Amino acid sequence: MNDLSVQDIDSRLTMLFQPDELAAHEYLKTFERVRPLQPERRLMLAVLEDAIMCFQRYLHAKGGKERKLYEDAVSWIFDCSDIRAFSFENVCGVCGLDPGYLRIGLLNWREMNSVKMSRNKALHASRNTMRQWGMPGHKRQN
Repeated sequence: MNDLSVQDIDSRLTMLFQPDELAAHEYLKTFERVRPLQPERRLMLAVLEDAIMCFQRYLHAKGGKERKLYEDAVSWIFDCSDIRAFSFENVCGVCGLDPGYLRIGLLNWREMNSVKMSRNKALHASRNTMRQWGMPGHKRQN
């Protein structure tokens, strides 16, 4: 055999056993999700939505299960030191939300709702007083 054919065979064998980067990429691609973290993200968003609903719905709850739900939501939302997977900070991060901005928004909502509630109580009390004393323009209840 001549030297040229031996070199040709060696180069072909070398080329045959070279790693194929495209094949490795295609192999790893089979393990990727079409939508990364979609089910987990939807679950985290549902947890966040439930906490916000409990925070808003049970703000003025006096006791029992509803007050406990409100207190649990408040402690979860405002715990900045929690580092677990389903902490408020992590859930907001996965959902693409700023946890600080959301906290400020909830605090502002609570403040506005409390002011509105106290105005309604004062208005209701003044209407009852007017009815009791027979103020003009108001029907007296028996």
